Amino acid sequence: MPGAGGLTLTGSLGDVMKESVRAAVSWLRANAGRYGLDAAEFRDTDLHVHAQSAAEAKDGASGAVALVAALVSSFTRRPVPADLAMTGEITLSGHVLPVASVKEKVAGACRRGLTRVVLCLARTRSTSSGMPAKTSGAGSR
Repeated sequence: MPGAGGLTLTGSLGDVMKESVRAAVSWLRANAGRYGLDAAEFRDTDLHVHAQSAAEAKDGASGAVALVAALVSSFTRRPVPADLAMTGEITLSGHVLPVASVKEKVAGACRRGLTRVVLCLARTRSTSSGMPAKTSGAGSR
């Protein structure tokens, strides 16, 4: 929405997730040109990130990669594929860090009919045993 580059966080976001959102937004603002985004548009746009209320507040760092993808999608008007799930923390330098509970996250994506998952390759290798054959090794592409 038009504004002065502000960031508003609302809904069920715990402190860790708020920090993760701020890091994702800061990284994307600093690297806007890499994605064909106009830095001036970031200066003139307020961002509002809302996490719907649920039984528990969201307080994990694993949503930052998805947030970056959503922001790039919004600013470029190119949709994220509907069959794509993603998880991972992002650092201010743009590195994607592994997250916990990958097996459960992949299983949840499969239950929802999602056919592709983006996650940190280091985590993929350490947890690929016990994952459905259809998903094992997916991170190597």
